[in-house]
Amino acid sequence: MNLREKLKKITVEGGNRGNKDNQTSHNTLRISLEGAIEISNEAGGFLKKEKTYPLDYKHGIYKLSDINKLGPGGLSKLDSGGVSGVENITPGDLLFVDTETTGLMGGSGTLVFLVGIGYFDKSNFKIEQFLIRDFEDEPAMLFHLGNILKDYPAIVSFNGKSFDLPLLNSRFILNRFNPLEFENHIDLLYPARRVWNHLESCALGSLEERVLNINRIDDLPGHEVPKTFFRFLNEKKGQLLQPVLKHNLLDILTLVTLMVHLVNAFSGVIELTGEELYNLGKAHERDKNLMESIKCYEMALKRTKNSCLRSKICHRLSWQYKRAGRWKEAVTVWEEMISNNLGGIFPYVELAKYYEHREKNLTRAFKYTEQALAYLNKYRALTLNNEKREELIYRQNRIRHKLMRA
Repeated sequence: MNLREKLKKITVEGGNRGNKDNQTSHNTLRISLEGAIEISNEAGGFLKKEKTYPLDYKHGIYKLSDINKLGPGGLSKLDSGGVSGVENITPGDLLFVDTETTGLMGGSGTLVFLVGIGYFDKSNFKIEQFLIRDFEDEPAMLFHLGNILKDYPAIVSFNGKSFDLPLLNSRFILNRFNPLEFENHIDLLYPARRVWNHLESCALGSLEERVLNINRIDDLPGHEVPKTFFRFLNEKKGQLLQPVLKHNLLDILTLVTLMVHLVNAFSGVIELTGEELYNLGKAHERDKNLMESIKCYEMALKRTKNSCLRSKICHRLSWQYKRAGRWKEAVTVWEEMISNNLGGIFPYVELAKYYEHREKNLTRAFKYTEQALAYLNKYRALTLNNEKREELIYRQNRIRHKLMRA
């Protein structure tokens, strides 16, 4: 049974009590949903709930006011996280958006029954939540939401590009409204994955616990939200949705905390772990920010003793030194890798190439090629390294011939 059929079934069952009883049910709902008011427009009506937070309110490791410390162009630091065009955006230009839906997979049969938005005014952070009581309220809620969204230069979400906004757009189109268009959409999932992809999960709840020091108490799990809404449709008890509203409220507050932490991470103003710095270095490397990637890798080496991670860092750092023409520093990294037994045959091969092609020191190039072959014989199964072995033997023979001609 799809959503429309479920709603129709509820309407039919309620209809047996007559129109007067149906009207009473809605009035009761408006009274029992504490703090909610009804909003009416040309498309109908829906419920709205507001909450205001002072800027010194702390959620996790930051106060809301900390977003003002990012400075002009602070959000442009997220460019390497897949965001662009935000150089001149200020906190007052941001609209934080999170939705609650009847399904977690999306699709045209999924209804957005609650939309939460958060925004900064001069002295507060305000959250408004728009709730529909049944299918008939959806056009009014979407009409109201559309008028708000068009007034903000940028919206902020978590996985909004893949889920929330495509789903909202489908609901706008199904209700014969123009599809949504955004000048800037900052989806925090993408930069978050770049910094914390070493974690088992980059879900918002995981980042709250592992990174942002946010511990929710008696929070409704996200997977129970659709079931809770359908129960509400059957029982028409507004209090059933209070846990959903709280869950949505906390999601929006977390978006602010996460944005501040991400900008600080990409700006280098907070102390990160070796793993975080390594991930950040890779992000800068992909975006061709050579010097920033080198800086991150160098700091990462100082903050980790894990041999596996150190091997990965040294591998990438040496390549970045090569790209920057900083050959002596690259050589130092390769030599330290050999001293600490890191990176397998990689440092031997890189030193062999360096001495053969740059220093023209064939004797040392031959030595490192021999050591690479010896390493391969000692630590690797022969059947798994035929290609590498053939490459090294070919290099060894080439250098030997050069030495004989010298």
